[in-house]
Amino acid sequence: MKKLPDAEKYVEKLCDFSQPYIKQRNNIVEKITLFRNHPSKDPIKSVAEEESISRRTVQKKHKQSFGYTSKEIDRYQRFSKALQVLESKTVNNETVDWFDLIGQCGYYDQSQLIHDFNHYLNCTPSHYLEFQQDICLMQPD
Repeated sequence: MKKLPDAEKYVEKLCDFSQPYIKQRNNIVEKITLFRNHPSKDPIKSVAEEESISRRTVQKKHKQSFGYTSKEIDRYQRFSKALQVLESKTVNNETVDWFDLIGQCGYYDQSQLIHDFNHYLNCTPSHYLEFQQDICLMQPD
C-alpha cells in the first residue's frame, strides 16, 4: 500500500479489498434511515406499518444494524438539544428557566432531564452550568 503513487490509487485498492465484506443494506434498515429525516414521524412505527410487520421486528433489526436502539438515539438527540439551549443561554448571560428547557427539548419532566445529565455527564444540570461558567467561559477582568 505504501508503494502506491497517490491517494486515489490507495483508496481504490482499499475499496477493492473491502468489497467482499460489504453487504447490501437490508430493505427495512434503508426505510428506517429514510424516516429518520422526518422528525415528526416515529420511524419504527412507520416502517412496521408500511412493511406489515411487528414493531418489535423493526426494533430488533434497527439495533442489529446500527448498534443502538431508536430510543437511545432519540434520548441522545434530546440531550444534545438541551446542551445547545443551555450553551446559548449562558453565552447570552440569560437565566435558565428549567421548565421551559424541559418543554423545549421534549423531556417529560425534570427528573428525566436530571437522569440524562447523570447518564451522559455524571453530574446534575446545575453542576454542569456551574462548571461551564467556572471553567469554560472567560470573564473579562
